[in-house]
Amino acid sequence: MPPSVPAAASQEDAEKERMVGVYVDYEGHRTRGSYDRDTKRIDITSGPLAGQSFKSPTGAARAVVAHYKPDVNPNRNG
Repeated sequence: MPPSVPAAASQEDAEKERMVGVYVDYEGHRTRGSYDRDTKRIDITSGPLAGQSFKSPTGAARAVVAHYKPDVNPNRNG
């Protein structure tokens, strides 16, 4: 009989497969985040926007542009 895998371990593995590390370089600044393949959300994990969550990559991209270049139209395709 194969050894059983604790439920916590299998949930953790599923989350690791679901989450993808992403980053953007804009105006000399790197902003890191996590992309959730299931919900399509981006959670910013570094820089001045750390802790913010966006419903889409596009929303996250717009926030980064607006933060670093407020005088530029932030419309971007994430």
